[in-house]
Amino acid sequence: MTRRALGVAAAVVVLSGCSRSRTLEPFPAPDNAADFFNLQRAFPRRWNPEQPFPIPPEVREARGRFRPLFTLTAPSWTSLGPQPIYDRSTGSSFAGRVVVLAAHPTDINVMYAGADIGGVWKTTNGGNSWTNVTPDLAFPAMRTLVLDPVNPNIVYASTYSTYGTQLLRSPDAGGSWQAVPLKDDAGRAVTVLYKVLIDPRRAGAPDATTLYLQRGGWLYRSDDGGKTLQTILSMPGVIPGNTTGGDEFIQDVALDPRSPDRLFLVSTRDVCPSGCTTPDRAIMIYVSTDAGGHWTKRRVIDVPDIYPVTRVAVGPLASPIVISFRDSQAQKIRAMRSTDLGETWTELPTPIPSSYAWTNALALNPAGDTMYIGNLSLNRSTNGTTWLSVGTPHPDETAIAFDAQGGVLMAGDGGVFRATTAVGPMVAINGGLSIAECYAIAAHPTQPYKLLIGTQDNGSVEFLGAGGWTMVFGGDGGEVLFDPTANPAAAYVETQWANGAYTFRYCTEGGTCEQRISGLDRNLLAPFIPRFAIDSSNPSTVYLTAERLYRTDNKGTLWAPVTPSVKDAQRCWNDPVVGRLCATAGYFSAVAVAPSSSQTVYAGTRNGDVWLSSSGGSTWTSVAGPDAGPLPVRYVRQIAVDPDDAGTAYVVYSGFDASGAGNGHVFRTSDAGRTWTDLSGDLGDLVVNSILVDPDTKPRMLYIGTDFGIMRSDGGGHWEAFNNGLPSVPVQHLIYNKGTQTLLAATYGRGVYAISNRFAR
Repeated sequence: MTRRALGVAAAVVVLSGCSRSRTLEPFPAPDNAADFFNLQRAFPRRWNPEQPFPIPPEVREARGRFRPLFTLTAPSWTSLGPQPIYDRSTGSSFAGRVVVLAAHPTDINVMYAGADIGGVWKTTNGGNSWTNVTPDLAFPAMRTLVLDPVNPNIVYASTYSTYGTQLLRSPDAGGSWQAVPLKDDAGRAVTVLYKVLIDPRRAGAPDATTLYLQRGGWLYRSDDGGKTLQTILSMPGVIPGNTTGGDEFIQDVALDPRSPDRLFLVSTRDVCPSGCTTPDRAIMIYVSTDAGGHWTKRRVIDVPDIYPVTRVAVGPLASPIVISFRDSQAQKIRAMRSTDLGETWTELPTPIPSSYAWTNALALNPAGDTMYIGNLSLNRSTNGTTWLSVGTPHPDETAIAFDAQGGVLMAGDGGVFRATTAVGPMVAINGGLSIAECYAIAAHPTQPYKLLIGTQDNGSVEFLGAGGWTMVFGGDGGEVLFDPTANPAAAYVETQWANGAYTFRYCTEGGTCEQRISGLDRNLLAPFIPRFAIDSSNPSTVYLTAERLYRTDNKGTLWAPVTPSVKDAQRCWNDPVVGRLCATAGYFSAVAVAPSSSQTVYAGTRNGDVWLSSSGGSTWTSVAGPDAGPLPVRYVRQIAVDPDDAGTAYVVYSGFDASGAGNGHVFRTSDAGRTWTDLSGDLGDLVVNSILVDPDTKPRMLYIGTDFGIMRSDGGGHWEAFNNGLPSVPVQHLIYNKGTQTLLAATYGRGVYAISNRFAR
């Protein structure tokens, strides 16, 4: 394969062979975790191809064909938490992102929580402890959670993710679950589901329960618990078979608790109709008074955002209707209220937060006299004019509910919180709720019970064994690693997205986290969570990923770019429908330094390119080539270099073969990038997030973290599951601490798991 030498002075890398190709529109840099998570799987497309769950049940069982891993003898993975994370600054405890809540209608101690990618959890003691009731659910990204109002032991839940929707029903309060296959009235599978409502008058018997199911472009009704669906509303311009809809997108739906035949649905413009130049930026409401038989459509308000996150709630007193929506220009949640079934609307003066979050939570209490809006904090109003804070200990509220005695329940990025009175304060009830979304993990070189993780919106967190998990620095925790040369030895470094620009911090145990950004151009593109690599031979040298690759030789005191920008660098592939397509690199997404040679550095980009330096970053060579094959044009998630051979490296890719931009997820070079071998074999079209090379085996045993747990192979193309005790969730990072003989997995949704004699069950 031809390789191109790249000097640091070059401004832009332009790959040959794409001059007559169509380049896909540049991708904006994600500024939130959800978009970043989806980008890695969808790239180079805007949306993920519809993926069935690719893991058959038998793949969850380790068949034991290979030799024992590393030098460990412990039989299975053990959860280390966090459960929960302790924040010294607030005295509160945090867990991770919960997106939906359901409270028992008569028992104040029974609640269910649906985690972002952590499954369904249940408490029977008011939140003092929680138990996961969906331990076998694959990729447990929750979206809906509702209890049958007649028989609350019947629980409905749904997933929504890259891998489509599953509607689940439990007949025994979460003890067991049944999948409810969904097909519309034309026989097509329903692959997207946002919300489920239950008619309280026709509930209690699953086969005779009336459900309303919200999709992006349709609203369905089922009178037999989901067995058969009737389309009762389609958005304008909807195309049969389209997964989202047409000109409008259904944002939310609610029913009137006093008169359940009254349905209220809000929509916003989804696409620009043919012939227009600007999308219609309006919120629409659809009202039905006969259970979806007929609908009246009205325009509520024009909004500045094209796709504002919009919610609707209906109260029990005189049926007030409230719509809340995000306004990025006003930097707050705005609200509209109607008391005449949506015919006329009045805007309410809502509070402006100190800063603005991505969420929008809305609820009216069962008495109908208090409105709650959550974004960066939770606020309440009894008149729609005066607002008071309920004292939220953690920002980014996602859901609001009420317990059997009218107490306020709130879910968000910090877990679950409760106020026993309408005025607060909110108190964390996260005992045992192990749902942290981890980006990275680091192990102290000599202290076996000292770990560090970077978590989504719960900061960088330190584990001290019996001392539990403590937040060291807040916000979005990123890449983490201990510095083995520090004095005291507990010092570490971490990267984090902060205020819209990447940053680097160096922290000391019991001290402060010092921002070290001198020399970094923070106007460049960068991943939402930048990656870095420390030179194990000289830990003062660190490489950091952005539009250019940066290096520091003094632990971040001063940085310098060692590559040109890859913002506009292209790689191409042949699409069978539209022809030749190209995608830009945007930024570096992975970097690794060879353990056996400080001069050898590998770096990967968003569009699948791999760069190699054999001079410690002075000069670079692109080794992937301008076209897909053998390396795909997809997101490089991680690079690992053989412990003994700098010319042997492994690269793993996110995304799907079904994208059409090249096949394969695991690749090896044994000649410093001149040739590549696809090791994917019988892995299937599995997203791979991380890779670990066993230093104690030859030929090398490889461990990869996928969206469904861990797989391992001896490099011969056969993969087997290695998940005894590990839930089926995305594994973001794998490390092995040889000094303490501990294997660690950082998951996105279920915290940290370990295999070690020290942590054996």
